[in-house]
Amino acid sequence: MRRHIGRLGLRSRADYWAWCAARGFPASDAKSVYDLEEELQAHEDDQKRAAARSRLHANERKLIEAVCRGELDPESITRTQLRAFCLSVQKSPRDRAARASLCQMLRTFCCRACPSAV
Repeated sequence: MRRHIGRLGLRSRADYWAWCAARGFPASDAKSVYDLEEELQAHEDDQKRAAARSRLHANERKLIEAVCRGELDPESITRTQLRAFCLSVQKSPRDRAARASLCQMLRTFCCRACPSAV
């Protein structure tokens, strides 16, 4: 079990149980090989999502496009200003034409305000 906890990037059983509870897994040590593999897959998925978010946070243009397409859950964004931005876009009309227009306007503003994002 210690090796499994380490593979998840955790340090203690308490951390492991908290990690399990946060992801809907039973917080116990009595698990099958299938259960452990499922947890490792969830950990890998978490890492992939975090890497994708990190790439988006670094590129304003891609962030704007992903938000306008509805691909980001605002609650998954840790930076306060970006989360507020995503929530604002999420509240806008969802029809394709309105979102495309909003996206174009935001990209234009971003390119003028942040020349490094071009």
